[in-house]
Amino acid sequence: MKTLNMIRTSMLMLLTGIMSVGFVACSDDDEPDDATVGIVNPSNVFTGDRPKSVSGVSIAYNAEGLAAEMITGSKRITFEYHNVTRAVNKQHYVKMTVVDEEYDGKFVFDMELNEKGFVKYCEQTEPDGDIETWDFGYTAEGNLNYMKRSEGGNEVTNMVYENGNVIKTSMASEEDSDVKHEYTISYTSDSVETPIENKGCLMLFDTTFGVDMDEMKYAYYAGLLGKATKHLPVKNNEDEFVWTLNNDGYPIEMNLESMYEDDTFTFEW
Repeated sequence: MKTLNMIRTSMLMLLTGIMSVGFVACSDDDEPDDATVGIVNPSNVFTGDRPKSVSGVSIAYNAEGLAAEMITGSKRITFEYHNVTRAVNKQHYVKMTVVDEEYDGKFVFDMELNEKGFVKYCEQTEPDGDIETWDFGYTAEGNLNYMKRSEGGNEVTNMVYENGNVIKTSMASEEDSDVKHEYTISYTSDSVETPIENKGCLMLFDTTFGVDMDEMKYAYYAGLLGKATKHLPVKNNEDEFVWTLNNDGYPIEMNLESMYEDDTFTFEW
């Protein structure tokens, strides 16, 4: 009888151990791994002074130093930071809302972050409810080097870096072979013999690199799309860029000189 009781006790302990292991395994699978979730930290991108205005886009920050609101023309851009997961297997995210009061349009960007706090995936909800998607990739140093957007037949953009600078960008549509372009970017010229330090960490994706960002450009100035180039570009295969710096080395103006048109961009710090 004593032997039988010992056998029963041993079996009960074994069964309890198996159930405990099963419960722990299930719990680990259901809970997100917070160690892989990146928190937004703009100081990783803007290593010096942060811009108050970029090319007519005024930027306001909250008490934590995060971009809270941007205003440009009739557009108002706001940011909501969520350090919680929306669902299992989803990273922390940021919601960016772009409202154009002139055209009564509202665009919502739900942006999932990678382990460095940069956007890896975004769902863009159009005013009519349609959904567009964005995918982003980065170098080991944290520079944006890949972008895929569903608009335009899945446009894929690649950015090639050398010594911390973008030297080439290319875009091609997966569904339309006629949609493609390529840019080469230079940081010196006949009039600029020494590369200009990108002290303000500016990235004018569309203007200088030929990268079709549209409203996602605002996400960069919130510190959400990777780090800046080491130097300021002075020309690509279509345009030249003439920079004016203040006494501290920050850009306050950039003149775009093109065979098609000239334009001026201003910056405040």
